[in-house]
Amino acid sequence: MTEAPPFEPWRAQHLAVLGVTCAASAIAVWVGRRRRMRHAVPWLSGALAAVLVGAEIAALCYTIRRGEWTIAGGLPLQICDVAVYVIAAALLTHHQRSYELAYFWGLSGTIHGLLTPDLVVGFPHPACLKFFVTHVGIIVSVVYLSAGLGLRPGPAAVRRMMIVTNLYAAMVGAINAWLGTNYLYLCRPPSAPSLIDYLGPWPWYIFGLEVVALVSFTLCAAPFWLAARCRRTF
Repeated sequence: MTEAPPFEPWRAQHLAVLGVTCAASAIAVWVGRRRRMRHAVPWLSGALAAVLVGAEIAALCYTIRRGEWTIAGGLPLQICDVAVYVIAAALLTHHQRSYELAYFWGLSGTIHGLLTPDLVVGFPHPACLKFFVTHVGIIVSVVYLSAGLGLRPGPAAVRRMMIVTNLYAAMVGAINAWLGTNYLYLCRPPSAPSLIDYLGPWPWYIFGLEVVALVSFTLCAAPFWLAARCRRTF
């Protein structure tokens, strides 16, 4: 296989992915909102779930076949990895708690990853393809479920998400201590430039991530709060 060029953020390929994300989200919302397209909703939901889970499985099979799988990076413990399966469940069942987890983790975590990708190689390397297929798929799915199908976070969703996220981080932290890994970047920042670079050294940036998570979840919930307030007012 020809060696892929290094990934360069905010160049043509990266900007093209962001453009595809916006276009695909708009199309998915259009399908979900149009009454005449209601028959296509189960098919689109299933297709998005299949693409997300299929990309994860294909990437795993690829790394195992090439002997590149390692415990340090091969376990599906990053937020985006878990979000893939949670969103697939939300797409297929429309379960409220699955949707909330998909919405908050999908938007807040994946948008940061899509804007500041932790990638070494660029297109057409499978690692790069898998990264963008799952990240774009997560965002498109969350926008589709929310703006297309009308699902909404429930009351006190931000508080629930902070509790769930911290419990999950504690579990992953224990796994990191056991295996010597760095999932969720709890032990050191990513090698690529990211928001963590502005939050101070380890371990102080973890407290900064708490603030970022709270702000991100609050911003994700804000459109629904404002919409509910407007409905009560008018």
